[in-house]
Amino acid sequence: MTRKRALRIPEYLQHILDAIDRATSYVADMDIKAFEADARTQDAVLHSLQVIGEAANKIRTAAPDFAAQYPEVPWDLIYGMRNRIVHDYFEVDLEAETHRLRSDIDSLKGTVWLLEQRTRIGWFVRACQVLIVITAVVSGVFWYRLG
Repeated sequence: MTRKRALRIPEYLQHILDAIDRATSYVADMDIKAFEADARTQDAVLHSLQVIGEAANKIRTAAPDFAAQYPEVPWDLIYGMRNRIVHDYFEVDLEAETHRLRSDIDSLKGTVWLLEQRTRIGWFVRACQVLIVITAVVSGVFWYRLG
């Protein structure tokens, strides 16, 4: 996998957070009967779950070491859910997905939010370190030419 993709981990984590927020907002005021009767909301929620699964897969394949550091996130299970929705869409149990969305998603959101914050801070610190080195080199060259 390319290094470029690994550098996008904070973006992928944000995609997961955004998709969680969208999915939960779609069903916030609905019971299971209302959800089952609303094909548009079903499609929107299932699409959000696909985005979550695809972003999780990007993370686990682009940066397996990163994914391994956080075994509390079920990366494989999340991607498996995405595959089930995409490939076995007639077999999706809407009641189970609604239950999963309401019970497991808050825990996932909290964990992913913490990871996203850590990675953004980590990338920022590394960028600052690179800038310091570049500044030192440039100023050294500048002073060398003056001297």
